Amino acid sequence: MNIRLQNFLAVLGGMVSAIIIMMLMESIPVGPEMPAAVSQDPVLLKEFMLSQPVYLYGWIALGYAIGALVGGMVAHWIGKGNNKNIVRLSAVLMTLGILNMLMIPQPWWFWGHLVVYFPAAFIGQQWAKKWSRSDKTAA
Repeated sequence: MNIRLQNFLAVLGGMVSAIIIMMLMESIPVGPEMPAAVSQDPVLLKEFMLSQPVYLYGWIALGYAIGALVGGMVAHWIGKGNNKNIVRLSAVLMTLGILNMLMIPQPWWFWGHLVVYFPAAFIGQQWAKKWSRSDKTAA
Protein backbone atom coordinates (compact mmCIF):
# COMPACT_ATOMS: atom_id res chain seq x y z
CA MET A 1 0.00 0.00 0.00
CA ASN A 2 1.21 3.50 -0.79
CA ILE A 3 2.70 5.07 2.38
CA ARG A 4 0.73 8.32 1.92
CA LEU A 5 -2.52 6.45 1.61
CA GLN A 6 -1.64 4.34 4.62
CA ASN A 7 -0.86 7.44 6.70
CA PHE A 8 -4.09 9.10 5.56
CA LEU A 9 -6.10 6.01 6.48
CA ALA A 10 -4.32 5.80 9.84
CA VAL A 11 -5.26 9.38 10.74
CA LEU A 12 -8.79 8.93 9.36
CA GLY A 13 -9.27 5.67 11.26
CA GLY A 14 -7.93 7.23 14.44
CA MET A 15 -10.18 10.25 14.03
CA VAL A 16 -13.31 8.18 13.36
CA SER A 17 -12.65 5.86 16.29
CA ALA A 18 -11.93 8.84 18.58
CA ILE A 19 -15.13 10.60 17.56
CA ILE A 20 -17.19 7.44 18.09
CA ILE A 21 -15.83 7.06 21.63
CA MET A 22 -16.39 10.76 22.35
CA MET A 23 -19.97 10.59 21.11
CA LEU A 24 -20.64 7.46 23.17
CA MET A 25 -19.34 9.19 26.30
CA GLU A 26 -21.45 12.27 25.59
CA SER A 27 -24.56 10.15 25.02
CA ILE A 28 -24.44 8.69 28.54
CA PRO A 29 -26.95 10.72 30.58
CA VAL A 30 -24.94 12.21 33.44
CA GLY A 31 -26.60 15.60 33.90
CA PRO A 32 -29.78 17.45 33.09
CA GLU A 33 -31.25 16.89 29.66
CA MET A 34 -31.35 19.88 27.34
CA PRO A 35 -34.90 20.90 26.37
CA ALA A 36 -35.55 20.94 22.62
CA ALA A 37 -36.35 24.66 22.61
CA VAL A 38 -32.93 25.47 24.06
CA SER A 39 -31.06 23.99 21.11
CA GLN A 40 -32.95 26.27 18.71
CA ASP A 41 -32.27 29.57 20.51
CA PRO A 42 -28.61 30.72 20.75
CA VAL A 43 -29.28 32.87 23.84
CA LEU A 44 -31.00 30.03 25.71
CA LEU A 45 -28.28 27.62 24.59
CA LYS A 46 -25.57 29.88 25.98
CA GLU A 47 -27.42 30.26 29.31
CA PHE A 48 -27.97 26.50 29.51
CA MET A 49 -24.34 25.61 28.72
CA LEU A 50 -22.90 28.14 31.17
CA SER A 51 -25.21 26.94 33.96
CA GLN A 52 -24.04 23.32 33.80
CA PRO A 53 -22.11 21.90 36.77
CA VAL A 54 -18.34 21.50 36.48
CA TYR A 55 -18.45 17.69 36.74
CA LEU A 56 -20.30 17.52 33.41
CA TYR A 57 -17.41 19.27 31.69
CA GLY A 58 -15.03 16.88 33.43
CA TRP A 59 -17.03 13.96 32.06
CA ILE A 60 -16.83 15.43 28.56
CA ALA A 61 -13.07 16.02 28.89
CA LEU A 62 -12.67 12.41 30.06
CA GLY A 63 -14.56 11.27 26.96
CA TYR A 64 -12.26 13.35 24.77
CA ALA A 65 -9.19 11.87 26.47
CA ILE A 66 -10.42 8.28 26.11
CA GLY A 67 -11.37 8.96 22.49
CA ALA A 68 -7.93 10.38 21.72
CA LEU A 69 -6.30 7.40 23.46
CA VAL A 70 -8.26 4.91 21.36
CA GLY A 71 -7.66 7.03 18.26
CA GLY A 72 -3.92 6.94 18.94
CA MET A 73 -4.03 3.16 19.19
CA VAL A 74 -5.95 2.80 15.95
CA ALA A 75 -3.67 5.27 14.13
CA HIS A 76 -0.64 3.31 15.31
CA TRP A 77 -2.04 -0.03 14.16
CA ILE A 78 -3.23 1.19 10.76
CA GLY A 79 -0.12 3.32 10.19
CA LYS A 80 2.18 0.45 11.16
CA GLY A 81 3.97 2.48 13.80
CA ASN A 82 4.52 5.78 11.97
CA ASN A 83 4.97 8.25 14.86
CA LYS A 84 4.00 11.24 12.73
CA ASN A 85 0.43 9.95 12.53
CA ILE A 86 -0.06 10.65 16.24
CA VAL A 87 0.92 14.29 15.73
CA ARG A 88 -1.39 14.51 12.72
CA LEU A 89 -4.25 12.87 14.62
CA SER A 90 -3.75 15.19 17.59
CA ALA A 91 -3.76 18.22 15.29
CA VAL A 92 -7.01 17.10 13.64
CA LEU A 93 -8.70 16.39 17.00
CA MET A 94 -7.50 19.69 18.44
CA THR A 95 -8.81 21.55 15.39
CA LEU A 96 -12.18 19.86 15.78
CA GLY A 97 -12.13 20.72 19.49
CA ILE A 98 -11.47 24.38 18.69
CA LEU A 99 -14.32 24.41 16.17
CA ASN A 100 -16.60 22.85 18.78
CA MET A 101 -15.62 25.51 21.31
CA LEU A 102 -16.32 28.27 18.79
CA MET A 103 -19.70 26.89 17.68
CA ILE A 104 -21.17 25.87 21.05
CA PRO A 105 -20.93 28.37 23.92
CA GLN A 106 -18.95 26.95 26.82
CA PRO A 107 -17.18 28.37 29.87
CA TRP A 108 -13.85 30.06 29.12
CA TRP A 109 -11.97 27.64 31.39
CA PHE A 110 -13.09 24.65 29.30
CA TRP A 111 -10.61 25.72 26.61
CA GLY A 112 -8.08 23.92 28.80
CA HIS A 113 -9.46 20.57 27.65
CA LEU A 114 -7.59 21.04 24.38
CA VAL A 115 -4.38 19.89 26.07
CA VAL A 116 -5.66 16.31 26.48
CA TYR A 117 -5.49 15.31 22.82
CA PHE A 118 -1.76 14.90 22.28
CA PRO A 119 -0.85 13.20 25.58
CA ALA A 120 -3.81 10.82 25.32
CA ALA A 121 -3.07 9.92 21.68
CA PHE A 122 0.61 9.44 22.58
CA ILE A 123 -0.27 7.12 25.47
CA GLY A 124 -2.58 5.18 23.14
CA GLN A 125 0.25 4.83 20.66
CA GLN A 126 2.60 3.59 23.38
CA TRP A 127 0.05 1.03 24.57
CA ALA A 128 -0.49 -0.14 21.00
CA LYS A 129 3.29 -0.55 20.58
CA LYS A 130 3.49 -2.54 23.79
CA TRP A 131 0.59 -4.79 22.84
CA SER A 132 1.93 -5.26 19.31
CA ARG A 133 5.31 -6.37 20.69
CA SER A 134 3.73 -8.73 23.23
CA ASP A 135 1.65 -10.31 20.45
CA LYS A 136 4.79 -10.95 18.39
CA THR A 137 6.72 -12.42 21.31
CA ALA A 138 3.82 -14.69 22.27
CA ALA A 139 3.59 -16.18 18.76
